[in-house]
Amino acid sequence: MSALPEQGRASLLVLVPGRDVSIARVALPSGSRQRLRQALPFALEEQLVEDVDHYHFALGSKLDDGAWLAAAVARDRMASWMDELAEAGLNPDALLPEPLLLPQPAGEDQANVLLDADRALVRVGAAQAFEADLSDLDVLLSLQANLATIHVADPDGRWSSPASLSRKLLELGPWPQDAAGALKVPELNLLQGQWQGRGDAAAKIGGLWRWAAVAGAAAGVLLLANRYLEVRALSDQLEVLQGVAGEVAGSALDQVTPGSDYRSQLSAALGRLQGARGAAEDGFLYLLEIVGPALVAGDRVQLASINFRSDGMVLDLTAGSLDQVENLRRQISDQAPVPVVIESSETVIDGTRVRMRIGGEQRR
Repeated sequence: MSALPEQGRASLLVLVPGRDVSIARVALPSGSRQRLRQALPFALEEQLVEDVDHYHFALGSKLDDGAWLAAAVARDRMASWMDELAEAGLNPDALLPEPLLLPQPAGEDQANVLLDADRALVRVGAAQAFEADLSDLDVLLSLQANLATIHVADPDGRWSSPASLSRKLLELGPWPQDAAGALKVPELNLLQGQWQGRGDAAAKIGGLWRWAAVAGAAAGVLLLANRYLEVRALSDQLEVLQGVAGEVAGSALDQVTPGSDYRSQLSAALGRLQGARGAAEDGFLYLLEIVGPALVAGDRVQLASINFRSDGMVLDLTAGSLDQVENLRRQISDQAPVPVVIESSETVIDGTRVRMRIGGEQRR
C-alpha cells in the first residue's frame, strides 16, 4: 500500500456511482476556495431538481478557461455512503465520482466512454462526466451538440456507436485499478464541508498524492467500489421485505406459516385454489363450480360468508328451515367427491343459521 511520503499513512480512495452525482462546469467570482464553495449552491441552483438545501456541494479543480469543476450530491445519499464506510471501519481520503476516473479527453468535442456490463461511464470534454444505462447512451450522446469523436473502451464489443460520430479505441487497463494507480490528485473530492475530514488535508499535499495500483488480489491501494455497498444494503432490505411478505401471506391464508418458507406454501395454496377436476377435486375453484349453482337454486337459502382453508370450504348460511339446508347439502353432495357435512345450526328469529363444511382431510 502506497503511503503519502510526508504523512506516513496510507491513502484510501473510494469510488462512488456517477449516476448519484451531478457534475458541472461553473463560472464563479474570484476569491478563496472557501468563498467559492459558499457560492456553489447559487451557481448550480437552476440545474438541480430539488431545493439547494437537499444537496451537498463540492468544488473541484480550476479549468483552463477559468471556470471550475463542481459537483452536487443529495445529502442523504452522501450521509448513507459515509455511514456505510464508518460501519466498515474505513476512513477515506477521497470520495471520487467514478466517471472522473476516466482520462480527460483531448478536446471539448471529444468524449471517452467505458462500457461495463449494462452501464456506461462517459467523460465529455473537461467538465462533463456521467454514468448511464447502456440503453440510454445513444440519446445522451446525441444531446452533446459539439461532440465529434468518441474514444471507446468496449471489451465485449456490445455497443454500436452512432454513425455520426468518429469512433476510436480507448485503451484502458483493468478497471478501475490501473486508472487509480495513475491518479496523482483527484480533480474533485466530495469530502468537503461537514465531511471534510482527511480528504481536504490530503488534497493540500498536491503532487505528493500518489495511488498505487492493485495487482490481482494483492494488497495495494484499497479501491472500495460502492456497488458492493449497494448490494449489501439491498440484501438487507430484501431480507426485511421477505419477512414482511411472509407475515402478510400468513395473515391472508391460514395455510401459510409466518416466518417459514412462505413462497413454497403460497405456491401450494395457489395450486389448491386453482385445482381442477381429477387433479385437485377439493380445490376452491372446482368446489365453487358445484356450490354456486346449488346456492342459486336453493329455496330461501342465503350465503352469509364463504371461507376456504386447509380443512375444506366453509359456508355460513341462513335458511327458513333445516329441511331447506339439508336439501342444499344433498344437492352439493351428489356433485362433490368429498364429504359435505352440517357442522352446526342455530335457530334465529327469521329461520336457521347453519355452518356447512365441504371437503376436509377425510374423503369419501
